[in-house]
Amino acid sequence: MNSKPCLRAFILAAVTGLACAAPARAQQVVAVLSSKSGAYQEAFSAFTVAFGTAVPSFDLSAEKPSFGPDTRIVVTFGGKAAAFPYPGELLLIYCLAPGFSPSEVQGGDRAVKISMAPEFGFLLSELKIIQPAMRSLGVFWLSPWYSDIEGGIRTAGLKKDLEVKTFKLENLDALPSVLRSGIAGLDAFWVPPDPLLMNRETLQQLKNFSWDNGIPFYGSARTLAQDGAVASLAPSFAEIGRAAAKAALDVLSGSVVQKVIYSNNIELSLNLEGAKKCGIALPPETLKEAVYTFP
Repeated sequence: MNSKPCLRAFILAAVTGLACAAPARAQQVVAVLSSKSGAYQEAFSAFTVAFGTAVPSFDLSAEKPSFGPDTRIVVTFGGKAAAFPYPGELLLIYCLAPGFSPSEVQGGDRAVKISMAPEFGFLLSELKIIQPAMRSLGVFWLSPWYSDIEGGIRTAGLKKDLEVKTFKLENLDALPSVLRSGIAGLDAFWVPPDPLLMNRETLQQLKNFSWDNGIPFYGSARTLAQDGAVASLAPSFAEIGRAAAKAALDVLSGSVVQKVIYSNNIELSLNLEGAKKCGIALPPETLKEAVYTFP
């Protein structure tokens, strides 16, 4: 019996199935960007590559999104896009909206957050490589989302033999007091990605306090290292897009997806003057690993 025709038929069926799978996935996912520029576009481009096919996309600054009968998932890029009112039956996977918790977006029980910071235990391990003598760390924020994970932050510190003191700011005016009374006796402090907290004025306050007192300041955005933090450790915008694509593919395949997804594939940014001001001798291996180094 000649098996070649059967083999050819099998291969043809497999290839046809793969060719149909990508369009089928694309019909079930819609992307919404706060605007098609900068970080949002960078993350969305990486999402498209990792997802394996183009999906319908909308620029919320120019148009309202629409959804077909097969749409199951909306992937959003930016805070404005995350806050848009979507049909309640759709699952929302949202990126680049650090101040939002899953419970704050519409249909919060059907929302997945792609974190802009790595998993906290991993972050602490990386910080202790940069600053091996660190025994205490301050963490403060303004956005309500971080209060939801405050206990987990402190628990992660205990596992790393590190005392983590957490502070929920009532408003921006409380920042100088927290720096003076809460952070002054600690070995370092870390600021999560918090759009309610970070602006040019507060960044200058953080840098001045850090450099004047020799207390290292760590952040979760390359721009913070550029402007005075000793180091920033955070996934790139492209990595965030790839994490969103994996989450969408997992949902479509029926896999269980966590409410908050962390990526430990990070970019390290260093500020050499900030390290010098704070008495940090950066290890050679850390200098080699840095994606961005600022003088």
